[in-house]
Amino acid sequence: MRREVVKDKLGARGVSGLCPLHTVRAVVMAEAQNHRTVATSHDPAPLAEWVAAVRASATMTVGGLTVHDVTLAELAEATSIAPNTLSALAAGTKAWVHATTSAKLTPWVLEVDPAPRGETLTIGRTYGPTPLYVAPLGTVVVDTYGRAWQLRGKSEAPKWCPAHLKRSNTPTALDRGPAWPVRVVYTPAHVYTRTRF
Repeated sequence: MRREVVKDKLGARGVSGLCPLHTVRAVVMAEAQNHRTVATSHDPAPLAEWVAAVRASATMTVGGLTVHDVTLAELAEATSIAPNTLSALAAGTKAWVHATTSAKLTPWVLEVDPAPRGETLTIGRTYGPTPLYVAPLGTVVVDTYGRAWQLRGKSEAPKWCPAHLKRSNTPTALDRGPAWPVRVVYTPAHVYTRTRF
């Protein structure tokens, strides 16, 4: 794949040639090398809490990059931990963990935020730009001038595009117009926030 195609697919936040999930893995592994050796413990409580949070929210955030809809298989692949071990940790059935499991998961607990950003969007409610930063692709809003906008593009670089007839005074994007706050009028029934490669 040519470099231009990779850049178009990944946007500015991706490490060249990696999908968003593996970009997060690369960042965590780089930070793990900075920590050098991490004291490992056989106590599963902090690991179980983090794994349960990731399983519940299905999101992982490092810096400005958030990966949505993380499955158990993807989490297992990224962390190099067996899916059965992750499931047992999330369920709270493990009373003891191996030192190798603890050593692999500790950098993830330290670096990755499993909490979903923002709040659940409610149709008919007015929002500013910050809560809509994590709106799912396909969300439609109406600005203060009565113009409709839809969130389109790739999940790594979404853009508010006009969903109305364009006029000469219509800004090219909602971000450039003085139209905030906006009212949410539609959210998609099925949320697709990941681009699969």
